Amino acid sequence: MRRLAIIPSLFAAFVLAQLQPTQAQEIAIGLGYGDFHAEQADSGAFVSLEYLGARNWDLFGFDAGPGISGQAHQAGDSFVGLGIQGQRALKGDWFVEVSIMPGLFSEGTPGNDLGSTIEIRSLVGLGRRLRDGHRISLALSHISNASISERNPGLNAISLRLHTPL
Repeated sequence: MRRLAIIPSLFAAFVLAQLQPTQAQEIAIGLGYGDFHAEQADSGAFVSLEYLGARNWDLFGFDAGPGISGQAHQAGDSFVGLGIQGQRALKGDWFVEVSIMPGLFSEGTPGNDLGSTIEIRSLVGLGRRLRDGHRISLALSHISNASISERNPGLNAISLRLHTPL
């Protein structure tokens, strides 16, 4: 039950962050491939959509803020998460992006069961700012239940993401 308390806390942090002056809000649309760590699993393509909120916090050298993520996999699996995302500028127009988003996972087929409805998605990516203000990134992500369940096969993914400023 204690683990469930993190979801309302993250939602409250998200709402409070939006009351501050906005900066660096964007939508990230991704296309990728997800690999389930189970022999009978149905790995395949997915699409993702994220709202990356205002980055008004400094967290370990990253400009950080709240985020919401959604993924839909070709086998009918879906994930929706809410958490913290951050970006750090590198030399030139390059940047690193990271996020951790606890959320809910629903398997489309029995072979894609990750062991729990409650899962955590972590992401790290490398990207570049384009001339028109958009940005593009290549990201690696992992969805896992952090061993809160006996079964924890996990899902690793790679995606190409287009970031559109709001």
